[in-house]
Amino acid sequence: MLSERQMHILSYIKSFHEDKKYGPTIKEIADGTGYSTTTVRNELISLEKRGFITRERGKYRTIVIN
Repeated sequence: MLSERQMHILSYIKSFHEDKKYGPTIKEIADGTGYSTTTVRNELISLEKRGFITRERGKYRTIVIN
């Protein structure tokens, strides 16, 4: 089960991707959700480990919802 924060972040990523046709940066997610970049980074790690997202380390804008 996802936390409310994780659902909010996933929803933001999905909306951003639908609008822009590419993934957001951690900073953009933080700005768009009101969470700190540290919180976003930690939640992305959790979401990735659980298979909800995929991203390429060291590259920008590679977050994809699975």
